[in-house]
Amino acid sequence: MKKKTLMRELYEEVIKYDDLIEIPDSVLYSDHPSIKSLVKELETFNRVDKNSIKDLKRLFNNAMRLIAELIESTQKISYDHRLAIKKKQYVIDKLKEFIDSKDELDAEIPSDDDEEESSDDKDDKVKGLSKKELEIMRSIK
Repeated sequence: MKKKTLMRELYEEVIKYDDLIEIPDSVLYSDHPSIKSLVKELETFNRVDKNSIKDLKRLFNNAMRLIAELIESTQKISYDHRLAIKKKQYVIDKLKEFIDSKDELDAEIPSDDDEEESSDDKDDKVKGLSKKELEIMRSIK
């Protein structure tokens, strides 16, 4: 007899806890404002009569809205991160391309030595000419 009453009491306790909605600690102590409001609603649901399907549906809808909001924010963070990585990779690629083409660019720019050599060539051609001949040469060019 004693065993039956003890089993009945345990069964009643299990039924009480079966009706409760458990809130994990990570959710319970979250700083997110939407999660805080959802936790408050869950706590009030756990305190009051649990036979209300209407309240349970409202809690479910709020939870689904919160999940959608969290998914959207994580996707935004992921997108922003991928975009930042693409920008950095683009800059790195362009810098590598510039460094690789630096030798070609330097070859296109005439150096000071080349200018001196070309002026020496002009002096050699013009060296033995008279003033009149120099004027004629300048007028032709």
